[in-house]
Amino acid sequence: MPVAPTYSDRVHGCLLGGALGDALGYAVEELDLQSIRTAYGPHGVTSPDALPDTFRFSDDTQLTLYTVDGLVDAIQWANDGVAA
Repeated sequence: MPVAPTYSDRVHGCLLGGALGDALGYAVEELDLQSIRTAYGPHGVTSPDALPDTFRFSDDTQLTLYTVDGLVDAIQWANDGVAA
């Protein structure tokens, strides 16, 4: 019987999914649809293996992680009774 993911699992899954999507889209974010299809086929980038360069994420993922870090700090401070 499958076990339901915890809240923490779901948050981690969202962050990982966002980072992976960012990394897949990073290579083509400046290209129009026809250029993407010409370079990667009719379905575009479907796996990291399709990318000619290193699989990397952009500043969008970095900013997301910094935001989450700040939110976690604020929650910890609030739990300690410290105003943020």
